[in-house]
Amino acid sequence: MLQQSPPPPTWAAIFAAYFGPGSPGSCGRASGCHAEEMRDASSAYDWLARRGYIDGTRSALVSPANSCLRWFGGNMPPQARAAEDATRDLQAWVAAGALDD
Repeated sequence: MLQQSPPPPTWAAIFAAYFGPGSPGSCGRASGCHAEEMRDASSAYDWLARRGYIDGTRSALVSPANSCLRWFGGNMPPQARAAEDATRDLQAWVAAGALDD
């Protein structure tokens, strides 16, 4: 019997795990970074989409050539370390269409 893969994470789960308060990215810290733009999952999704990082399965967010994320070769978040979970989850989310869910 074939083992099925787990469903891809939702954007809300991605935000909470990697970008939200207390996460490795902590992008919406009140005292700096992208506090207003990344204050919650919905705001972060809209801001990243407007900047061209989220575009369905073609999302630059996971592109080694175009991502802003350190996990894919970019420079954000500044102090983030390599995170296998982050790369796996973000790639699965983008492969499933990068929905705002």
